[in-house]
Amino acid sequence: MDYLHPLSDELQIVLQVDVFQNATGQVGFSNTGWWGIGVQPETYNASFYMLPNEPRYKKNLTHIDVSLRSDTTGTVFATSSIPVNPNVSTHDYTQYAGLIHNTQQAPNGNNSFFLTMDAREVAGQTFFFDLISLFGETYKGRANGLRKDLAQDLADLKPKFLRFPGGNNLEGYSQFRRWKWWKTIGPLT
Repeated sequence: MDYLHPLSDELQIVLQVDVFQNATGQVGFSNTGWWGIGVQPETYNASFYMLPNEPRYKKNLTHIDVSLRSDTTGTVFATSSIPVNPNVSTHDYTQYAGLIHNTQQAPNGNNSFFLTMDAREVAGQTFFFDLISLFGETYKGRANGLRKDLAQDLADLKPKFLRFPGGNNLEGYSQFRRWKWWKTIGPLT
């Protein structure tokens, strides 16, 4: 984690990836979602923000791979390569996005979303990542939308109202760090 290179005032903690000088193969990180990811045949939207660390950046990163993989067998269900301009800004985060076209059904939910880079290109460098997202196909095809099955079930109920946010508004480490719903209106950053 890194607190010195925030994506925004609202997103102050980012993931710092330090690549060893002698790294080989693929380097990066994975996310298991909420107790795994149920991979099915559909197109997934992958996106993230990245900032190279200026003093260490060699301007030779050409692409970042995003993939869906089994945690138990290592099977790669689908992968996509997102091009990176080697002269990307080292002062402002750049948003990247790509589609992962998957044709396989995973036998279970023990799967993860991987974001990897070629170690030959990034050895000895540091990168910061935030707002990492993986969306399956959404209800009515809306960007950052709702899961198709859950939203359709809700629509079929024909509710007269929907209360959001639910629960309480007191969660957080302190009064100043609690979730402030009114700050969630607008761009995701």
